[in-house]
Amino acid sequence: MNPSDDIRISPILIWLILLPSLVLSTIIAYMAHIHSPFSTVFTLIAITFTLSMVLDMILIYDIVINKIPNRAFWIMSLFFMNQIGAIVYMLRRKKLLTTDSIRRAGWHR
Repeated sequence: MNPSDDIRISPILIWLILLPSLVLSTIIAYMAHIHSPFSTVFTLIAITFTLSMVLDMILIYDIVINKIPNRAFWIMSLFFMNQIGAIVYMLRRKKLLTTDSIRRAGWHR
């Protein structure tokens, strides 16, 4: 497979999925606190869960395709600390990609 044939995922797309998921999670927590109707809270939970699963699939694909160092750690952090792991990964992604490219080029000691 030609490397130029790989599907590249825009970090902007990932942030556009992650931020609404965070906002909805906050709204759900608030609505549960004020005892809102179950159907409203359940609908928001379903939307947030769907966004989180889509985000997880995109990030796992990104981790595997870009050969990020410590893949197992990043994938497990996505499963156990979903949104926090995604935020930390996205903030560290550029450095991880740079570290990996340096390592592959043989410039490390």
